[in-house]
Amino acid sequence: MAAAALAVTVVWFWMALTVHYNYQGNWTALFCIGDRMPAPPELARAEHLYVFPNSSGYDGQFYHDVAHDPGLTHGYERYIDAPRLRQRRILVPALAWILAFGRQQWIDTSYFAMMLGFLALGVYWMGRYCLKVGRSEWWGLLYLAVPSTVISIDRMTTDLALTTLFSGLAYYLRSGSLATLWSIAAAACLIRETGLCIVAGYTVYLLWRHQYRGGALFATSALPFFAWAFLNSHTPSGTQASYPFHFPGSAIVEAFTHPQSYPVPPSVQTSLTIFDLTALAAFLAVLVAACRMAWRNPALGSITVPFVAVVLVLGSLSGMQPEFAQVYAYGRPFSPILLAVVLDALAKRNSPPMVLFGVVSARSALLVGWQAIGVLRAILR
Repeated sequence: MAAAALAVTVVWFWMALTVHYNYQGNWTALFCIGDRMPAPPELARAEHLYVFPNSSGYDGQFYHDVAHDPGLTHGYERYIDAPRLRQRRILVPALAWILAFGRQQWIDTSYFAMMLGFLALGVYWMGRYCLKVGRSEWWGLLYLAVPSTVISIDRMTTDLALTTLFSGLAYYLRSGSLATLWSIAAAACLIRETGLCIVAGYTVYLLWRHQYRGGALFATSALPFFAWAFLNSHTPSGTQASYPFHFPGSAIVEAFTHPQSYPVPPSVQTSLTIFDLTALAAFLAVLVAACRMAWRNPALGSITVPFVAVVLVLGSLSGMQPEFAQVYAYGRPFSPILLAVVLDALAKRNSPPMVLFGVVSARSALLVGWQAIGVLRAILR
């Protein structure tokens, strides 16, 4: 608990610093709302939203809209890129709404509190896992370096919550009841569709172990997701791009041959390109490490390998190159893979996977480096 308390204190202090010095004290900047995809006018007026100019914003702004209107009964779907998709990922926005008792003026604060709560749980469960494998619980602070943590705190995406629940599953796989595992898996599916990877993987594992009753029961943890998807099927789907199959690994290959471009001087662009390609190579090496880990630890591997399969499928679709050119795009949804490899490395005291994790995490952290520079400049001014 001490490690979790320290983590929350440090992250909250950082959030307060960057909001104060970089965003003129406006906490809504953390939702990364862009002027090219504006928020509902009544929200903009009531909350005096911080809007980034010449920006399309980021996912957090849409979860912010859903948190203020979970049922999308006030016309907010017109301001969301993919209303049905965002509403399907209901758990975090709904919890923020519930914690605020539906009071509009409290919802943003409760959303931030939810994110810090998931952070605390992630550090706690990772620390407990480390204790079980003979390491100090303070290793749980590594959870702060997981890309989904860095990115979600920066832009209020829900990937932190999913990775936290994954860490809980990893911990309870060793001693938890099926009811506990079922509850966590069901919640994970309501955060993001990739939660179904957990359900599918562990169900297959239980069936492989001839635990047919347990496998059948665990498979039902996906039912809340499908029930909610059916209930919100009337919600407009928004603009849906299609990504046909190209060739195996096509998007990943294109990410290497057409790296991300940044509005920076050429010398800085070169350095960033090298770092991007190194991070992507490290991530691919982590995928291999995850598959090897699955042979040694089938239980943990069962909830990890399906995420690897999703990466390989997406990496073969035409038009997905940007998703692998930016660590924000692949690092946050697939953080469960990185976390699983780290947990296994801590248990086996194996250093190379930790180095690979460090490279991907460092690239994620660099993306918020400009905020740190802004804070330092303001303090030293």
